[in-house]
Amino acid sequence: MPEPPAAMLEKILHALLLIQLDEIEEQNRFPILVRAGWSDSEIATALGISKNAVSIRRTRLRQKVQKESD
Repeated sequence: MPEPPAAMLEKILHALLLIQLDEIEEQNRFPILVRAGWSDSEIATALGISKNAVSIRRTRLRQKVQKESD
């Protein structure tokens, strides 16, 4: 059974972002991957860090965004 177009598009965009990851400045990689909807495991693998480190960065990013919106 063929995948729905949205699922195929998501996989294609995921692959393209992974290919271009080295071109993105290091400090911008994490927020981009979070906004792209990557899981903690996917981010950890892509950045070569632990899932715990991803969780901590995610929390800090949320706090930073919340502080900036206040």
